[in-house]
Amino acid sequence: MHIPSLQNAKKLTNRFNLGGWQKHGFVQHPEDTRTIEQINDNLEIYANKIPEVQKFIKEIRSLSPQNKALMSDVIERAEYKPLLMTDIDMMQKNQGTSILERLISDIIEAAKSTPESLDFLKTVLNNTDSVGAKYALTEMSGGILKTKDVAKQFEVSKDLVPMIAKQTLDGGYLGTFEKEKNFMDFIKVLINPMSKPENIKLLKEVQKTADNIENAEPVYIDTFVRTNTPVEKIKENIKTLPDIAKLFENAGKKLDTTEYLTKNTNIN
Repeated sequence: MHIPSLQNAKKLTNRFNLGGWQKHGFVQHPEDTRTIEQINDNLEIYANKIPEVQKFIKEIRSLSPQNKALMSDVIERAEYKPLLMTDIDMMQKNQGTSILERLISDIIEAAKSTPESLDFLKTVLNNTDSVGAKYALTEMSGGILKTKDVAKQFEVSKDLVPMIAKQTLDGGYLGTFEKEKNFMDFIKVLINPMSKPENIKLLKEVQKTADNIENAEPVYIDTFVRTNTPVEKIKENIKTLPDIAKLFENAGKKLDTTEYLTKNTNIN
């Protein structure tokens, strides 16, 4: 009987759970350097020990290398159990299915219909710790990844993920899901049919401009991304925002940044 050598035995190549102390909150993970052979081995190992993976292994095998890597990342996060007060059991069944099973099914479908959502999901995993990743995965396990109506929102919001993660997740471990909820509350505002992609694209510029103005109030993201104000008008308002803020500062007033950017009426 042939016994495979230890050298030929498949082994997991973890990307996130590398042992030792791990940073919490906003974490920017290194670029993925695994080979496709290593990723394929990961998926076969997971299929042998996790029923949810085994159920979809044929479809998983047919995914592109990029989406196989994402699938491996999702499963790695789902399986990992951190030694923390807060954790989410993504394997626990609820009404016959687990969070992981729903995610696997959605990712397979989204790979064909809504690839923009998978690029977004990859960016989320690349900028969060284990708790943040599990919380986000759970929140996105209800079918949003395969929703074509928000494909454009996924596409234009991807570059904002690191900024949002830094603002909401940075800092020490709280032992609650407060930070993770704040992170996903921002994400839900962006990934919404009512949020206009052209407005979302302007958020980085708005943030950069407003951050340098002491008397400018924070921008209300939901109002800004859903305004019907023409994009060109908003761009003009962004350019003049520092000058208008200076006028308000000289008058000892705070500037309602959102009101000015979306209506340009708060100048009296």
